[in-house]
Amino acid sequence: MMNGFIYIMSNKSFADKRIKIGISKSDPTQRKDKLYSTGVPEPFVVEYYALVEEYEEIEKTVHIKLTGLRPNKQREFFICTIEKAIVSIRNCAEINYERIFYKTDEQLKIEQQELDRCKKLEKESIIREHERVRKETEAKQERERTMFEDTFDLDLDFELSEDTLLNSCPHCGKSLDKFD
Repeated sequence: MMNGFIYIMSNKSFADKRIKIGISKSDPTQRKDKLYSTGVPEPFVVEYYALVEEYEEIEKTVHIKLTGLRPNKQREFFICTIEKAIVSIRNCAEINYERIFYKTDEQLKIEQQELDRCKKLEKESIIREHERVRKETEAKQERERTMFEDTFDLDLDFELSEDTLLNSCPHCGKSLDKFD
């Protein structure tokens, strides 16, 4: 018995949503790079793969099951949904291992909603944190201002002449000459 991979790949350059159902002895994610050539405007995307026994026979069976959806019988391309292709592979093979990369429009919509919800929560959290810091800063400034006013409860209703400013304290009149 020969183990190998059967895969489903898509390519956004195919307007009719054509998919490729093929096989590979090795990891299909490497196979997709070989398929991207000068004849294809966009790279292929691996949507699904499964490790199966008798992979060549499984591929033939799947191709026969989907024959009505195969525009060119000489090529491995089908005009069908990825979901339908996955179901066909599962019905034809005993799966040893499978990996699904494909996401339905509904799954993508749900993921986008969750992403939007997380972004909104993060934004709200940042806004709350900024508000908290702003309030703390205002409270600190108020405490410092009050402390300053309490410490220096000075009568600031006086006139300073240049002479007074340079020679004596405006509050008590003491000479400031010793600080020169």
